[in-house]
Amino acid sequence: MMESVRGYSEAIRTVAEERGVRSSIVAAISRLKRAIDTSKDLREVLTDPSVPPKIKAEVVADLFGPNPDRLTVQLVQTIVMSESPKYIPDAVNDALEVLEIDDLSTYVGADSTKARALGFASALFAMGDAQDLERCEDELFKFARLAESSGPLRRALSGMGTHPRQRIEIVGDLLANRSSRLTLDIAKYASSISVIRDIVEILDDLVALAASERDRFVCQLRSATPLTAEQIERIRQTLQERVGRTLEMRSATDPSLIAGVVAVVGDEIFDGSARHRIDQLRVRLSAKN
Repeated sequence: MMESVRGYSEAIRTVAEERGVRSSIVAAISRLKRAIDTSKDLREVLTDPSVPPKIKAEVVADLFGPNPDRLTVQLVQTIVMSESPKYIPDAVNDALEVLEIDDLSTYVGADSTKARALGFASALFAMGDAQDLERCEDELFKFARLAESSGPLRRALSGMGTHPRQRIEIVGDLLANRSSRLTLDIAKYASSISVIRDIVEILDDLVALAASERDRFVCQLRSATPLTAEQIERIRQTLQERVGRTLEMRSATDPSLIAGVVAVVGDEIFDGSARHRIDQLRVRLSAKN
């Protein structure tokens, strides 16, 4: 099972438990597994790389009848749309294990990864509306900047010398009553990653994912001093023309820049800071000497 699909499965399990429907979803996925095991035609369709994933998604949705549970369909369609065709039957079985097991921490491969965190968030984003996603995006961005500004917090949430339960408690203390349930659930999951990962990088990727769900592309804007709304809008319009995308501006102050701004859009960096100019000058002077 792909790590992103594993995370997606865990999110479906979490929501199913809250709604009291986990047992019914387990039963439905079990029926699907039996159908795959016993029907040669179904197995051939799902594992055939020439059959478009969209067609496979429609086929599995039809298997659950006229009024299927949305969480069940959402999970199975994600599996057939994401996994390599030959691994779809195995991924269905793995998803069933994630749903059935009493304690996920004992599940083989319990160490989370960034891909798993993105998969978890993707499932929850699919259940929210544009307003939920926009708020979550803003709150995750602010949380990322908080972690970025504090070395001890960044190291602790990245898994350096802390247990996952400790990290979840830290996130709860910082975000409880200050953020939406969606933000809190995603931030807790991201911080529970067992292998060492940079929490700021993960949070920034989650921000970008929330924006993409609304057909937006995040621009991280850093400035030596706070920018006005008018200044941010002028920068947005200029950058949109250059990158050809609709940008979602997320700004933060960084006094170390001295003056000017730095804009990061995907892999592109537009650095107009005084610090950058000083660094360039130092390089030129070193070359002359």
